[in-house]
Amino acid sequence: LTKQAVASSTITLYHREAQLHLGSIVAVNDSYICYAIKGGVIRVIHRVDATRSLIHGFASMVADMAFAPVGADADAGAGDLLAAVGNDGNVYAWALTNTDGALDPAVLLHGRAVAPTESLERCDRVAWRPGEGGGAARTLATVTSEGSELRLWSVISGGAARESGHFIAVPGSDADGPMVDLAFSPDGMCLATACATGVVVVRDCSALDPAAPAAPAVTTRLDTRDSSLQAARFVAPGVVLTGTLGNTALNLWVSEQASGGGPGEGYRPTSELLLGGAGEDATGLTYHLAVCALPGPAGARLPAVVLSDRYNQTVLVVRLRRGPGEAGAAFSSVHAFGVTIPVLSFAATLDEDEGDGTDGSVGAAAGDGPAEGPEACLALYVVQTSAVQRLGFREADSADPVADG
Repeated sequence: LTKQAVASSTITLYHREAQLHLGSIVAVNDSYICYAIKGGVIRVIHRVDATRSLIHGFASMVADMAFAPVGADADAGAGDLLAAVGNDGNVYAWALTNTDGALDPAVLLHGRAVAPTESLERCDRVAWRPGEGGGAARTLATVTSEGSELRLWSVISGGAARESGHFIAVPGSDADGPMVDLAFSPDGMCLATACATGVVVVRDCSALDPAAPAAPAVTTRLDTRDSSLQAARFVAPGVVLTGTLGNTALNLWVSEQASGGGPGEGYRPTSELLLGGAGEDATGLTYHLAVCALPGPAGARLPAVVLSDRYNQTVLVVRLRRGPGEAGAAFSSVHAFGVTIPVLSFAATLDEDEGDGTDGSVGAAAGDGPAEGPEACLALYVVQTSAVQRLGFREADSADPVADG
């Protein structure tokens, strides 16, 4: 494939081995850039004044981390909520604040799993529930203990650190096998967990109380019939993306009630995308995957999937289009971008285009029309073998997709 260039800027130089990271070891929001370093430590950088700090607590490398989504009615004084989980069994949530150039990571939650995760094929996971920014309580979901434990934690801002008793254990099924991924729907109404047997379990979270979470009921089991299942993510309410064969095979599954945005009683496969690469050599490709939103027509946001591999100097951006009446979704186009250093892990976000040539967007797919409203661009904050960088994607870079339709 012809790889298109991206604009890069170095945040810091840091050398690490080209290890496989199934979770995300970098997290970004409007205020902070956080990434994992040796010894179970998290480096925190304030994006405005470049103030730096370190967060300790893990005995080994952080497995997954994420910032809580910020709602329109969120309390600005409560700080930015960051959660992380390590394969050593520790779960943390912090409120990050920056006062007069001093970063203060206040511990809101510290819990421990029943057992650490030792298998290289498993990774502890963490995810915040969207749509809860108006109150003091937030719901945090974790998968730990070799994929055998799913927990929902109540994280309270502004109080003393809550210990491990403040969670609800969500019962699973031995027949479904260990969990390998989890994700909330964009509206927070559903929670999906991907299992090693190829099953995706979808639970109804519409009645979930963040102050006192209860185990959500299972609404359906989506069976990919593929034990190489590695990822399950919502790209829209009622639309689940699954990744198999090292995330080189992507499928979209649409709920029978997707037009209403409800949990649905069944999912059907609608689109398949084969990226290739699995089994090409002794290691094969294993793509790190994230779902984000890109600028669309009339200021809308359209879902996209971003993928990278630690052995491949390419970042792939897969654009999706919404179905008739905004129901469902389908793959639209694939764009390949060349990078100098392979990407081990990344966080995708939309940054404002400052017009300095370093920012830009993956342009609208054919037929989408021009984007309106404030200019926004796709930016990846990437962890590489020798640096942490920001990659900006300009509109011109994606004018000719490597695959369309």
